[in-house]
Amino acid sequence: MCFNELLEALEGKRPVEGVAGVSFRRNGNPGAAHGGGFVHNTARPLEDLAKIKIPDRSKRIWKGYQYYGFTLDIVESSRGCVMPCNFCSMDKMYGKTFRRFSIERILADIANAKQHGANFIIFSDDNFTLDVKGFEAICDAIVAAGHNDVRYIIQASSVGIASSDTLVEKMAKAGFRIVFLGIESASEENLRRMKKGNIIEKTKLAAKRLHDHNIMIVGGMIIGSPDDKEEDIARNYEFFVDLQIDFFADQILTPYPKTGMREELLAAGLVTNKFDYSRYNCFWANVKTHYLGPDDLQFFRWKYNKKYADYICTTPAFIKNYPLAYYYRHYFRRPYLKLKKKFFGKEISEREQYRRDMEWAEKMNRFF
Repeated sequence: MCFNELLEALEGKRPVEGVAGVSFRRNGNPGAAHGGGFVHNTARPLEDLAKIKIPDRSKRIWKGYQYYGFTLDIVESSRGCVMPCNFCSMDKMYGKTFRRFSIERILADIANAKQHGANFIIFSDDNFTLDVKGFEAICDAIVAAGHNDVRYIIQASSVGIASSDTLVEKMAKAGFRIVFLGIESASEENLRRMKKGNIIEKTKLAAKRLHDHNIMIVGGMIIGSPDDKEEDIARNYEFFVDLQIDFFADQILTPYPKTGMREELLAAGLVTNKFDYSRYNCFWANVKTHYLGPDDLQFFRWKYNKKYADYICTTPAFIKNYPLAYYYRHYFRRPYLKLKKKFFGKEISEREQYRRDMEWAEKMNRFF
């Protein structure tokens, strides 16, 4: 395994130059033999999934991660993605491949996570619905093994969810409660540019099917495409509200290295930060559009996120899954914050509030 070999190299048991799949910075003069700069070792072949053991969860330093009062853990059922999306760098990890672990191994991993206290499990797969029939088989196996007594989160595509009449019902029976759905945009042109295809109607169908079974949706949204204006950004948020998307995962288009989107944006002169990768986290604007600068993109994301802040956690699916959280937020926390602002808050402009929030975000970015 790559990581094991890297640890051995760090312990002096083997040269780091011999660890396939690793890149590292070498100190020294870049112009000299064996000088400084980055060194990229030979590419590493894909691992045989049948040989990969279940993680030893007993060796963790930090334990007891929580999510809405549940103990959280991570399980993996597949690796890779064959989708053509040109804003994503997943294919740089595994190439254009998709490989599923055996159902027996997936069930054993779930059982092991439960033994260590997990009652909420995230599947780390990049796209769970690349193999819909395989996904349905996993759902059936989870129910048969009695592992539907915990809750699950996955990432999926609108096309995958919409492609089966039986999938979502099986998901609900198996305990799947949250789906990160790659919606990305309400614009057909932006979807085409991202090589997602026109998935708008598929997204509407997928959202309906998931909500019909009280499965919550975290909607992936990307703003900052080359032709975006403020009205285009606003339309994305309005589209999400119309579909009653439960949570917004709203991101600014990030020009990740080696992606097709980065090359297009560089050619168009729209990348404003080429090398400070500490800000490549989808929160900060590293690009501009033909109509908006990076500061505009940053502000409009903040503006519309704030505009719909009171909408979050009020959807029927959220109330069904987390009634106590809804009543606490709706009848205690929000009224309290409004009263606090009314009697003790100082009236400030929208831009001043934005400036303060960005100062806090900058501090958090440096800290993490």
